[in-house]
Amino acid sequence: MINVEDYKGYYKDNYDFYSMLSKKQSMIFDRLDDFFRVLGYIEMLVDVEKKVDQELEIIFETGFGYLHEQTEQLKTYYNDYFKQNYKKFEAYAPLINYSLYLDDLTEAMQEKGYLSKKANEVIKEVAEEIEDILINQRKFTDEEIEGYNIKIQEITGGKKELYTTQEIFAMVVEELQL
Repeated sequence: MINVEDYKGYYKDNYDFYSMLSKKQSMIFDRLDDFFRVLGYIEMLVDVEKKVDQELEIIFETGFGYLHEQTEQLKTYYNDYFKQNYKKFEAYAPLINYSLYLDDLTEAMQEKGYLSKKANEVIKEVAEEIEDILINQRKFTDEEIEGYNIKIQEITGGKKELYTTQEIFAMVVEELQL
């Protein structure tokens, strides 16, 4: 049985942060939006019907755990790295999203048995470069991001059914027509 009260409380506790991202149309909010849609839908079902099937329970638990993890990491970037300076935070949004994507990708590759030593090294190298840019708030270029994309494509290309949690929730939104 799903306990949506934890989700409701967590959402309420972070409402101001989410609201700021949403109102400013942050690209970072886009990475969370599918989770809000799915979790909100399941929350509504639980509130109305008091019970949902096991598949939706698993989706809810996975989504809430992921949302919590992502939110805490985003708040660390916002509060600690950028000292609550939204303009700077948003300027680095492409790299923040990429960093979070790498964490998600690592987990997905590990679950499917695709995380070789070489793949792990490549992901770690890219993650460290991004972390250095974020910590030092160094300028970055689209070419650098494209270079990261090429490195990641080399280790993921051709891997069948390799979906990050982000991609899975986009498919759930589509499936549920939310």
